[in-house]
Amino acid sequence: YSFILLHYLFYFILFYFILFYFILFYFILFYFILFYFILFYFFFYFILFYFILFYLFYFLFILFYFILFYFILFYFYFILFYFILFYFILFYF
Repeated sequence: YSFILLHYLFYFILFYFILFYFILFYFILFYFILFYFILFYFFFYFILFYFILFYLFYFLFILFYFILFYFILFYFYFILFYFILFYFILFYF
């Protein structure tokens, strides 16, 4: 009788140990998945945000230099125009 009891106790302990480790394993797995999921999404939005910021600044930078370039060009043509006008007036009269 005691042998049978011990036998059942052994299987009972074994079963609960297996159950406990399975629960622990899936719990850890679940939290790891959750953690990496959150991390991935956080970094995804973080990277997205910085890319948007970078391209925005890049766009503004290009826009600024574009405007600067055209202002310089405009100024250059303006000077050229008056220079030609001046020489035209000088040599014409």
